[in-house]
Amino acid sequence: MKIEEAARLLGVKEKNLRSFEEADPFNDDQVVKGYISNEATKNYGAMVITHVRGYPLPAQIIYGTPKIPYPFDRVGRYTFPPTDEIRIYDKLDGTNICAFMYTGPGKKIFVSYKTRLMPFVGNRAQGKFFSLWSKILQRYPQIPELVITSGCHLSFELYGYRNHHLILYKNPLDAALLFYIKPSTAELRPPSPERLNMNIPTPVYETRIPDPHDVVAYYRKVEEEKQVGLTEIETGFEGSEGSIWWFSVDKTSWGGWLPFKCKPADIKAVHFAVGGPSRAAIMQAVHRALDELETRLSVEDVEALLLEDFPLEKIAKRELAIKKVVERMLFEADFKEEVLLLYTDFLQNGLVPGLKVDKGQTMREMGKHYPKGDMKFVYRFIAEYEEVA
Repeated sequence: MKIEEAARLLGVKEKNLRSFEEADPFNDDQVVKGYISNEATKNYGAMVITHVRGYPLPAQIIYGTPKIPYPFDRVGRYTFPPTDEIRIYDKLDGTNICAFMYTGPGKKIFVSYKTRLMPFVGNRAQGKFFSLWSKILQRYPQIPELVITSGCHLSFELYGYRNHHLILYKNPLDAALLFYIKPSTAELRPPSPERLNMNIPTPVYETRIPDPHDVVAYYRKVEEEKQVGLTEIETGFEGSEGSIWWFSVDKTSWGGWLPFKCKPADIKAVHFAVGGPSRAAIMQAVHRALDELETRLSVEDVEALLLEDFPLEKIAKRELAIKKVVERMLFEADFKEEVLLLYTDFLQNGLVPGLKVDKGQTMREMGKHYPKGDMKFVYRFIAEYEEVA
């Protein structure tokens, strides 16, 4: 299939598609070929699969997780749709993982997993997402069954301090089911608070507004409440990133729901800085890049993601700041790799008992190799590795 035909099937511009040919690590590394979209619409991360194991197949459109919009336009005018019910869930901050189905030769159905702009979850250059997601599948082995029985793709958030983005969580690693995606239409549906979703966790269900009459006032009230619970720290924030509001717009339709995000002022400031992307916005773009990249992080990678939210001229004014953040992240990634190589070598050779066995003795031995000022980072890297709170 040529790129122009794939673009027509998805309804996107050719410039917003790229071809891929990649092994599926969840299904015996079978090679899947097709196209993937980066258009910031319902087609964000959507794929057209054309070949599996080298066999040409009828084109399969795979919708992923779209971007969730704010309920206001660029000048701040609210654009809430008419509704008779609103459900509000806590917004989690991590890496989005989409569980999806595709068909191979002999009409065999496979379940796999992707990050937003990549065909499959993988251990990218600076993010070990295949390893992290594999831990989640061990914890919730019913996930692939829910994909099959629901007949839907499932959008998850992979979060915790082992996958730190903007919000620092106390738990090492977990995942939550955000919503269902109808494969044929890309319609979205929230997880019902009454349904157990096969005991797979969902974001905290905060409230239901059965008869909303002044949505703007309530939205602003929730923004303020989220802001009060937010604390800025050196590496981001502690608290909640905000909430997701699901508006019921058609009770007769499976996908009769529209989601909007609600964020506290300090989190919104990350994206709506007047002079261009703030340091926090740059950091968030860096984390998004690390979710997807197969190569070493670069300034150009971060700028490409910032272009989704900021005009080029504002990004250009912040080029030095972007460069400094990227350099810092690369330094930290290299330092972390060095620390963990030394720690695992010491463990294998019996030179340290391990953090879970004797924290004091382990850190005293590690402290012989690093300056005192670096030891808080050394401990954090090892604690994350060992999943010690």
